[in-house]
Formats: sequence, C-alpha cells, structure tokens
Amino acid sequence: FTYQEVWEEAARVGNQLKREGIRPGDRVGISFRNYPEWIFAFMGITSIGAVAVAMNAWWSGEEMVYGIEDSGLRLLFADEERIERLRPYSDRLDIQTIAVRCQPDGYISWNQFVADASRSMPEEAVNPDANATILYTSGSTARPKGVLSTHRAIANALMCWECGGAIGAYMFPQPESAPAPPHLPATILTVPLFHVTGLVVQFLQSFRLGRKLVAMYKWDADEALGIIERERITSFNGVPTMAWELVQSSKFEKYDLSSLRSAGGGGAAMAPEHARQ
Repeated sequence: FTYQEVWEEAARVGNQLKREGIRPGDRVGISFRNYPEWIFAFMGITSIGAVAVAMNAWWSGEEMVYGIEDSGLRLLFADEERIERLRPYSDRLDIQTIAVRCQPDGYISWNQFVADASRSMPEEAVNPDANATILYTSGSTARPKGVLSTHRAIANALMCWECGGAIGAYMFPQPESAPAPPHLPATILTVPLFHVTGLVVQFLQSFRLGRKLVAMYKWDADEALGIIERERITSFNGVPTMAWELVQSSKFEKYDLSSLRSAGGGGAAMAPEHARQ
C-alpha cells in the first residue's frame, strides 16, 4: 500500500463510522492480527475523535468480554479467530462486530462496511487533549487495566524520540562527504500493534520519516532475516531477545543484511556481549 492508499482506506473507515453514529469519545475496538486493516481502522477511528481500543489479540473469549465491557465499546473490528472466541458470549454482548478478512454468517464484512464510504478524510476538529487510545496492561497481578492516552501525549512521545535522534546526529555528525544512504527508510513490524511498541514506535513513528512498514504475521527470527534482505529493511526494533535471536540464527550468514543501519529495542537491558554482536 502507498501512503495515499492507506490515507484513503482510513478515510473510508472514519466516514463510515460517523454514518454508524460513532461520535467523538466513543470507544471502538480493534482485535486481530497485524493485518493492514488494523492500521486503517486505527487511523479512521482516531480521525473522527473516537477512542481506539487496542485489544490484546492473545486474550481468551472471556478476557475479550471483560475488555469489551470494561472499555464500553460501541463497535468492534475483529478477525475470524477473535470472532470464534466470542461466539459463546454472543447473547451477552450487545455490540456491532465488523468481520475482518472473513465472512461469517450474520456479520458485516470489512469490504461491505466501507464499500460506499468516501475516500476524503473527515474534517473533524479533534481536541489535542482528547483521549485517543486505550491500551491494556498485561494483568499479571489482577485484571488488565485500560490505560487512556491523549492525542497530545502520543504526539509528544513521537517528537521526543525524534528529538533524541536529532541530538545524536548533532553530537556525532556525519562528514559532509559521507554518501547518501542507498536505501529508503524501511522498518519491520516485529511485535503486535496492540502493544505500545508496535503501535507508536514502529507504526506511528513511520509517518514523519515517510518510512515503509513491513508487518510480520508473527515473530520468527529466520523469517525476519528473509524480510530484512528482501524488503531492504533499514531499522530493526523489538525486545532484546529478538535481536539476539537474529544474530544467533543458524541462517544469519545466508542473508544480505547490508541495508540495516540500526537495531534497537526496549523492555529490558541489553547485555554488553549482545550489543557487541
């Protein structure tokens, strides 16, 4: 997808949500794998001032019901796996569900939902301090907790990371004779979009950079090596274990990874030997 195509698909989502009666502040859920529609849905939801609820795709059906009721969802986008998990609770839930990449009986599919919606982005005045997202904690000590974040908070996080990169470039400037990078910016989506790393660091940070984003269906180090070579990935980000699995892969030497200019991550400290490798 080009940036223009992504923009138009997101606009279709936003316009159709408005036609369905979704208003600023209403909660709309996203519960499926790292498909392109996840990004279209997120952009469409937030473009009209609604709150995107990034539901953990690993939740069981009972946990999904908890998240739906806890967040007060008005509408849910879900793929076949998540729809099947919710089937035993259908009588309990009063929520419109849009089926993504599937067509179960009794459900409106994604294509049907956006079929005749305008491709022009809704002209909605969204307050910077309005809520934009709800992400859930892991629930390791009790029930997962929905954490609200505003448009301003998310934008500030993106600007702060960009500022850090600018400071680094100022402190350690490249010589003027240094050749231009041979490949356009491209990164790999290594973690779920329902997590802040996938959503903010890898997806949303791509906009300002004009960066290509290549989504993985699920993490696999050997598959990631192939994607880095094939798609000429220039930056890699994830938890330290992922970078470790890359350099330790028995297939590491088989791939041309010369496009990769940076590898980073968070969530845990990286051991010195790990960093050296």
